[in-house]
Amino acid sequence: MDFLSIDDDVVQQEEKDTTGGRVVFESGIEEMVIKVAYFDKSPSGANNLTILFETPDGKAFKLTEYLTSAKGLNYYIDKKDGKTKRPMVGLTKMNGLSNLIKGTPLSKQVIEDKVQKIWDATQSKEVNQTRKTLTEWTGQTVHLGMKKVIQNKSVKNTSWVAGMPNKEKYLPTAETMETNEVDKFFDKDKATGPELEAGTPPAFYEDWLKVHEGKTKDKTNKSIKSGAPSSVATEALSFDD
Repeated sequence: MDFLSIDDDVVQQEEKDTTGGRVVFESGIEEMVIKVAYFDKSPSGANNLTILFETPDGKAFKLTEYLTSAKGLNYYIDKKDGKTKRPMVGLTKMNGLSNLIKGTPLSKQVIEDKVQKIWDATQSKEVNQTRKTLTEWTGQTVHLGMKKVIQNKSVKNTSWVAGMPNKEKYLPTAETMETNEVDKFFDKDKATGPELEAGTPPAFYEDWLKVHEGKTKDKTNKSIKSGAPSSVATEALSFDD
C-alpha cells in the first residue's frame, strides 16, 4: 500500500492545537472505542480509511477519511504557489490519529486481510467482503472532538459525464440534514498529539470545549432553492482530481 508513505518532496504541516440508526452527537468530546478500521475505495477510485467507533453505552459512529485522489495520488498541489506538494487532508488526519494511538504513522501499521460487513448497492444489504484491515487498532480507546453540523443533502448525478460511468458528482439540494464532523482527536487520556510529543499534561481539550461544546455549525447554502439540485457540484465529495 504505497500510497500510505508520503514522499520526501511533499511538504507536511506540523499538527497544532487550534480551536477551530444513525446517531447525531451534540458538539463535544466523546469517548470512543475502535471496533474496526479498514481500507476501502470509492466508485471513482479514491482510497479511504473507514473506522467504526462505539461509545461506552453502545452508540455507533462511522468515520470515512479519504487518503488519495481518484488517481491514487496521496498529495495535492498547493493552489497558492501552484507547485508545492501537500499530503491529502484525510491522510494527514489519519496519520495524526495513528501516531496518537500507536506512536507511528499509517505506513508503519500492521495491515491484514480480514472479512468485513460492507454495504453492497447491487444487493441493497451488507455482505461479507475482504478488506485490508488495521488489526491492532481494534479495541483502542480515543476521544473525538465532534462538531454537530447542519448541511445540504446531496444527490448523485452522473449525467454530466456521458460515457464515463465511473465518474460521479454529488449535487447539493435545498433539503438539509444534521451530521457530525470530527474536528480533533484526543487519546484515551484526552491528550493531543502535540501534548504527547511535548510531554505536557492534557489541557487543550478544555480549551476546545469552551469554544465548541453545544454549538451547531451551519454549513447550508441558503441560495439553493427547493426543487432540482444545484448546478454547482459538491467538489469535496467527488474525488476526481
